[in-house]
Amino acid sequence: MQTFEKWMSQSGLSDATVNHYAGAIDGSLSEWARDASIFSPPLRTIQQKLQFDEIAVRIQELPIFKERNSKGNSMYSAAIKKYSEYLSTLIQPFDKESNYVLYSSSNNKYLATLSDVRIKHFFHQFGDAFNIIMSGDLELGGDFYAIPYSILKPALTENYRTEDKNSRLQWTASIRNHQLLVGCYPVPIDVSAYYGNYSILDSAIEPLTKDEENDYGIENRKIEIEQRQKQSVFRKRVLENFDDTCCLTGFKESNLLIASHIIPWRSRVDTRLHPSNGLLLFAGYDRMFDQGYFSFDDNLCVIVPSDLNKFSVSLRDELLDLSGRQASSPNTWPIKHEFLQYHREQVFSEV
Repeated sequence: MQTFEKWMSQSGLSDATVNHYAGAIDGSLSEWARDASIFSPPLRTIQQKLQFDEIAVRIQELPIFKERNSKGNSMYSAAIKKYSEYLSTLIQPFDKESNYVLYSSSNNKYLATLSDVRIKHFFHQFGDAFNIIMSGDLELGGDFYAIPYSILKPALTENYRTEDKNSRLQWTASIRNHQLLVGCYPVPIDVSAYYGNYSILDSAIEPLTKDEENDYGIENRKIEIEQRQKQSVFRKRVLENFDDTCCLTGFKESNLLIASHIIPWRSRVDTRLHPSNGLLLFAGYDRMFDQGYFSFDDNLCVIVPSDLNKFSVSLRDELLDLSGRQASSPNTWPIKHEFLQYHREQVFSEV
């Protein structure tokens, strides 16, 4: 990833200006944010534009910022603007207009505050059709909740706001065991269905148009979602677990390999990112496994349906060739028998 300093240099800024802006981000601005309990880690640790922009707004409200920025000919505001521009060049997983993103601090995972001003802004722009994203570990590709605003709307009324230490009214939101607590709202909201749910992001942000509501458009959407998942830690761990090699064919071409979920993504929340729930399969076999045309016994030997005559000749021949084939053993994370049993009973048995 290109550094902030290198990006500024390539943008044509002088070495002196590069040093001033980088020093401001790493030094005074980080200190003011920490002292005001806005953000404790150094600002340079922020790699998401939306998170930085929200924090920057609060920093620029501080008296010390206004005083020092005025004396410094707006150098601090210029540094903030440049760092925001730099972050916009990086891949932003949630950086869409219709997502209100809440980033957790390193100390308080899934604890955040919702701004009344921001909620009204999104409602004015999109009505009920926006998501509230609560992001956890940014290094994990699926560690977030994508919650439609309509789900939280009953809790986001003035009656349920609380005061912070500066007497500002806001909603504090926290999630534990997939139960979301919002302000003074008396009832926990079950958000388990929205954990790591890329389909909500895609359907809410970029819905299929009438012209796209066909097999081609749907298939493109599946490909987009798969591309996101390819970048996830789940895929990286499954690749590592099987030496970057399909466990049934020996293929090593990464663009042909899928980190396939044994218990389907949609079926259980707690297994979505677990590498013991993953097999590295050639894309064609991934489709067949996902649809239940074959499964595995507890020793990772392929099992196929007893009645193959109901399938086409070509598929029947493929399944006969697969039957009894031994999958390669994982390196680090053993495949859990309970996951394989679920696939056999809930996916494979339904074919």
